[in-house]
Amino acid sequence: MSKATSLGEQSLWEQFKEGDSFSFDNLYRNYSSMLYAYGIKIIPEPSIVEDVIHDLFVELWQRKTQLPTPENIKFYLLRALRNKLFKVLNKRTDLSIDDQQAFPLEISQEAMIIQEENHRQLHRELQNGLNQLTKRQREILYLKFNEDMSYQEIANVTQMNYQSVVNTIYRAIQTLRSQVKLPTAILLLLLSQLH
Repeated sequence: MSKATSLGEQSLWEQFKEGDSFSFDNLYRNYSSMLYAYGIKIIPEPSIVEDVIHDLFVELWQRKTQLPTPENIKFYLLRALRNKLFKVLNKRTDLSIDDQQAFPLEISQEAMIIQEENHRQLHRELQNGLNQLTKRQREILYLKFNEDMSYQEIANVTQMNYQSVVNTIYRAIQTLRSQVKLPTAILLLLLSQLH
């Protein structure tokens, strides 16, 4: 997010905290799609994710005067949504999500840079590699390569320390490299195409 956009978002947040419903609507429109894309990776049930996002914004409106002004609104909302989704997971036994299903990542077909014949094999190897990763590793790779977050921003969202984020990404990439026999640069290019 550019500095100008960030300042505009900060202004929007301040107006929302003062009770401006137009600013609140703009915040919802600006962030709801991004929150949904992240939330559906944690709980792959659209109605639950939509309800939790709705509840999050209702709670924000109700508590608007007590809310801090976050340095980065996007990360503040991602963390808040993540916490609410994990509370839902902890309360609902019918939502026990298999670690292999939680936070699924798939490769976009457009990302493939090799010929069609090799494409299928590479796709299988990379998907097998992603399936070898833990839920936490898949989540952090999603934030790093799909949301383009820095290590520190990921640490803030996931409530991990900075070095743990760095180590988790390193181990995830090492696991993928052992599954997919490609140079690291090409592997990172493919990861940037995760959806």
